[in-house]
Parts: sequence; C-alpha cells; structure tokens
Amino acid sequence: MKERRWLIIFFSVVFLIIAVTFSFILPPRNFPTNLVIDIPTGSTTSQIADLLYQNKIIRSTKIFELVVLRQEVAEHLKAGFYQFEKPLIIGQVVRRLTEGLFANNPVKFTVPEGLSVEQLAVLTEQNFSGINQTSFLLAASSSAGFLFPDTYLLPSQLKSEQLVKLMRANFDERIEELKPKINQAGHSLEKNIKMAALVEEEAKTKIDRRIIAGILWKRFDVEMKLEVDVATSTYQTVGFPPTPIVSPGLESIEAALSPEITPYWFYLSDKQGKMHYARTFAEHQNNIARYLK
Repeated sequence: MKERRWLIIFFSVVFLIIAVTFSFILPPRNFPTNLVIDIPTGSTTSQIADLLYQNKIIRSTKIFELVVLRQEVAEHLKAGFYQFEKPLIIGQVVRRLTEGLFANNPVKFTVPEGLSVEQLAVLTEQNFSGINQTSFLLAASSSAGFLFPDTYLLPSQLKSEQLVKLMRANFDERIEELKPKINQAGHSLEKNIKMAALVEEEAKTKIDRRIIAGILWKRFDVEMKLEVDVATSTYQTVGFPPTPIVSPGLESIEAALSPEITPYWFYLSDKQGKMHYARTFAEHQNNIARYLK
C-alpha cells in the first residue's frame, strides 16, 4: 500500500513538473501580435531572453536560455527587427532568431538614391502601416543624408524610429570600407556627405561626379559661394546647406572623397544632360549662351 502511495506521489510530482515546464514553453496569453522587436547587434542570449520576456514574446527567460543551450545555437541568434505575426512557442521563437526570419511576409522597400527626407517620408508612409510622414520626419530630423538608399526586406509593422535606426546602421556598414579615405580627406564626414548630396543631384555619371566634386571643393576651400542650382542657399551664403539635401549613393560619396582635380571652376548641364566645363567666368558665360539659350 505504501509503495503504491509513493508511486502516486512520484508520478504526480513528475506530471506537475512536466505540466509547469510545458506551460512555460507555450506563448503568453497576451502575446503582442505584429509587434516589431529590435534585437541589437552583440546581444547575449541572456539579454535577448530578457528583451523577449519584457515584450511578452516568451513566458520564461530560463526556459529560453535552456532551449538555446540544448540546441547549441547561441552563436547563431541573429540581430535585427523581428515581427511576430502570431503567438509562437519558445522553440519556434528560437528557430526564427537563428534563421534570421524577421517577418513571414516582409515588405520589399526600395529607396532610390537622391531622395530628400521629405520625399522619403512620403515613400515610407506608402509602404508601412505603422509610419506616417510626421512621425518619420521627427525621427529622421538629425539623420538627413545618412539614410542609405538601398532595397530592404522589412517587417510591415516597423515604426519610424526603427526604420531610421536600421537605415542609419546600413549607412555606417556600407561606408566602413571608405573610412581610410574619410580620415585622409581633410574634411569631416558630415561635410563629405553634404558634398556628396550636392554631387548626387548635380551629375549622373561617375566621371562628371568626380569633376564636379573637384570644382565645388575648390570653391569651398577659397570660401567662394558654391552656387549650386539644386540648393538655393548656396547662392546666398558661403559653404554648404545646413543639412545634406538628399541621401547620396556610394558613387557620389566616393566622388566627394576622391574628386578629380581639373583647371575648371564652372560647369553647366545642357538640355541633353551633357556637362560643359569652363576655366573662367567668361568661358562659362559663353557656354551659357551656346548651350542654354
């Protein structure tokens, strides 16, 4: 009789342990469907577990860490913005993070080179339900010119702050190989991006971008007004506009960092888009009369 009683107690305890453990594997009842979670680069398993727990994606940090440890996938957890479209058990959450499956139906978001922050705000509002122009402009106010033009696959519920952070991080990553040139350029990164933004709008070919960058840097260095048509402020004051006028692509950034040294001080684009250069203002006036009138 005693043995039977102890067996009942033993199996009851085992069942209770299994039931409790299983309950922690299940998703929380208040699982935040479609919430976008940011897993920062360099996060430890413990930090990821805490973040998921705080956002009600998992019930237990310890169970999450045990699953990661048992599957030996700690080094394969990928940073990024994750959108969970429906409640998932812990094993499924771990799988999503190891596969880098940020969203089941991501938005393909293409940002062309040469968009202003205002144009980008319109584009983001059209593509993301959680973003409007006002919120994007507020989030991007200090990042003009540094939101890298690219094609992104992103969660549909992304917020303005998250998108700005992601695009700025992409910018930092893409210009990493240019750091030696940036350090040797003699101008700050901000000034180089302001120049690249002007070049992006002023020229369309690689060689023209480098020549125009050389002309504008010469004007800048002698404190001559830049007088660039795409930025009216450059006709009124010496130096660059207060912020980059658009987000430049890599080719324009490289042109700003490696300008072509020429004897030219002036340039114009004719009605067919071909560039004409001049050494003196008199030559420039002749080009205006010949190609624009």
